[in-house]
Amino acid sequence: MYVFILFKKRLEDLDLEKELERQKNQLQQLEAILSAQENERKSIADDLHDEVGATLSLVQKNLSYIQKNQNTPAPFNAELIQSIELVNYSIHAIRGISKELIPNNVIQLGLIKSIEHQLKYVGKTTFESCQFKSQINSDFELEQSRSIEIYRIYMELINNIVKHDEAKNLSVNCSIKDATFILSITHDGKGFNNEDYQTFLVKSQGLGLKSVANRLQRMNGSIQFSSKDNQSQINVNVPLGDTKTL
Repeated sequence: MYVFILFKKRLEDLDLEKELERQKNQLQQLEAILSAQENERKSIADDLHDEVGATLSLVQKNLSYIQKNQNTPAPFNAELIQSIELVNYSIHAIRGISKELIPNNVIQLGLIKSIEHQLKYVGKTTFESCQFKSQINSDFELEQSRSIEIYRIYMELINNIVKHDEAKNLSVNCSIKDATFILSITHDGKGFNNEDYQTFLVKSQGLGLKSVANRLQRMNGSIQFSSKDNQSQINVNVPLGDTKTL
């Protein structure tokens, strides 16, 4: 009986080792996929900006030159003006797509200032009230790849609130506690709780929140949802990696 118990325990230990190895391999595969995605995003953003954007800028200058220096017949003047407007729209659209693909503002401004800057823009166009608070020094610098991951999580959560929750008031808070970066988002929209979130991950065909879950898994982070009395809150917790200033 004693030998049998030892043998059974050994089998259980082997199963545990295999499970840990399997999870480790999954995490490595996920990291490789996300890294490849970021590289591909950067490549596409660079191509859009350098090739398509530059070409449209040249077309814009040529059209503007023709409009200013040529006596365009009246029947075609309206079409010329419309063409210039369409080119301008395309240039702005490409710049917007490029920023979404690779958030250069995070690289240039840092994570905290980038969140604050983006929130000001969203507040002007989407919400009645929009507040940003931070208990972190403005010169705080998190390891770059981790900053980009957190920023993408933030953007996805804000987009979901805008699209689905019908919120009028929004508040975002950044803090650090116990070597953990904490992003808190509070709003007065529909929202949902942790159980709803887990159900969504299993049943939904959407990729947004699944992408959030994958990014958090990669960073050993976590997320909690709560909703009660028209007050919804999302807390994102990410262990700090390499930092320069806290």
